[in-house]
Amino acid sequence: MRQRHEPVTMGSHRATTIDTGRFELTDAWFPPGSVLEAHTHERSILAVMIDGSFETTIAARRIECTPATIWTEPRAERHANSVGARGARVLVTQPHPDQRERLAPFTRLFDEVMHLRDPAVACEARRIAAELAVHDSLSRLAIDALVMLLMTRAARVDGARGGDRRPPPWLERARELLHAHFRESLDLGAVAGEIGVTPWHLARQFRRHYRASVGEYARLLRMEWALRELSRDDRPISEIAQAAGYADQSHLTRACKAATGLTPAAYRRRSPT
Repeated sequence: MRQRHEPVTMGSHRATTIDTGRFELTDAWFPPGSVLEAHTHERSILAVMIDGSFETTIAARRIECTPATIWTEPRAERHANSVGARGARVLVTQPHPDQRERLAPFTRLFDEVMHLRDPAVACEARRIAAELAVHDSLSRLAIDALVMLLMTRAARVDGARGGDRRPPPWLERARELLHAHFRESLDLGAVAGEIGVTPWHLARQFRRHYRASVGEYARLLRMEWALRELSRDDRPISEIAQAAGYADQSHLTRACKAATGLTPAAYRRRSPT
């Protein structure tokens, strides 16, 4: 009997989809506490958790998908999802089958179960979601370009984790410190001292493994947090800027325009409510 596949919107209460001719992109929201029983999809997917969380059971693994998490589900790979208490907003990318040859450099992304966290990929996902909300005559072109950037970043981060390049425990600890304190004033020397290495060694190894300097990574975390708050919170932008660790609203505006091409106010208007 032919296997019945489910759409990526299965169980969602709100979704926006666009087909660019090369990819199908879906921005979907799943309600808090919902459970998606074991199912499969007809195409491979690359997904990014924009907001909220869920746990995925796939390939005998349990994967915790929190904001800025990227994961993949190969075609027809059976899996189940349990949505967290805040719901889950997920951006899903599905390449068209006839694009396989053109996307050969990204084969691993779609043929194996992958799970990683990266704030730069999360920011790219938010830019794509903003384009989905606009959906004008240039959206397909813009989204295609952004998806290629997203996949390139994800492939590089995944590649940097493989073989003998896997980050040592002390470097993972340094990254955990950045995730915990990115909204505060961070000093390279203080982070290095906390984990017992020299600032030079930390800076060199961090860039080697995470494809960004310590400062760049912290700024990406700060921006990803600010964009998440802008999309779900109607607080004044100046308050969000201060809470995120920016000097003032103007500082956030400059950073937001550099990251997304939009001011914070414009980004908020494009975000689904």
